[in-house]
Amino acid sequence: MSDISDSFADHLKSGRVIGFAHRGAALEHTENSMAAFARAFELGFRFLETDIRASRDGTPWVFHDETLLRLADDPRRMRELSDRDLASIRVRGGHAILRLSELFEAFPGACFNLDIKSDLALEPMARVISAYNMQRRVLIGSFSDKRISMLNRLLGGNICRGVGTGNALRFHIGARLRLPQFFGAHAVQLPISHKGIRLITPASISYAHRLGLRVHVWTINHAPVMHALFDMGVDGIMSDDPALLKQVMQERGIW
Repeated sequence: MSDISDSFADHLKSGRVIGFAHRGAALEHTENSMAAFARAFELGFRFLETDIRASRDGTPWVFHDETLLRLADDPRRMRELSDRDLASIRVRGGHAILRLSELFEAFPGACFNLDIKSDLALEPMARVISAYNMQRRVLIGSFSDKRISMLNRLLGGNICRGVGTGNALRFHIGARLRLPQFFGAHAVQLPISHKGIRLITPASISYAHRLGLRVHVWTINHAPVMHALFDMGVDGIMSDDPALLKQVMQERGIW
């Protein structure tokens, strides 16, 4: 993939398949680290997926978990820590935790799939996205439909967005019953299955397309599964192994 000059919405409308680097090249480097994102960008990925939480000071940081326990052996919660605290902490591999602003500055030619992990992150995210004029280069996701809607309103109501858990359930039921529905979203981003229930099928993909929604699947790290999903017609795959995803997309002539 070369540098992209169009917006996230333009790319979705084009029908081109998207390869997402999930938390950067998270199998090669510590997830959500500058090294992980730099590796994905070096491979040619221009769609970077990540997670956003807020510090006690109201700054958006690039981090998935509620606490630092898994990556830094530190039980404190992100929301309890100041910016100064977070800047001093190193996660596994000696990597610094990134501010969202640092990610925007490092990769101005990328688009970002941002997963809102807490209510506290909403206004800080809106401020930074606006300050860096990134409204056209982000797609907002969350398990919470309320968070997606709130951030969309904070940013003027014209942001690319996915669906939260409630709307994902509504989508699944609608796909099974072939119900006419409207989601006010641009994409459904789902795992292949959840609690033994298959979410990604040829029928659900066809249903999404009839509703004008793109289908992105997470998190896929095995080539045969990637091929099977592309055979079904998905519009994008998120992977911790962007090198493998690139290889599969090149083999299929869709890179």
